[in-house]
Amino acid sequence: MIHVINKKYFKLRPETISYVAYILEGYEGLCNVTTMDAEVAVIEVSITDDFIPDFQEVAGCLSNELYFHETDIKLDEKKNP
Repeated sequence: MIHVINKKYFKLRPETISYVAYILEGYEGLCNVTTMDAEVAVIEVSITDDFIPDFQEVAGCLSNELYFHETDIKLDEKKNP
């Protein structure tokens, strides 16, 4: 079976990057988190199609708890407008 990887980008506060990564990666197989830029606090989350509904539920809880919002801004666009 081929799994499609979906990449989403999220903006959060710099001091919460580790916490968010710990929560998201704590769910076995849910996603992988990559810090794109710690100063502007943008992370990339890679999710397989199978886990999108589960990820959305966890992301919804995180966004209720702290500043955690999906963005379509990629760092390349930000650095090279």
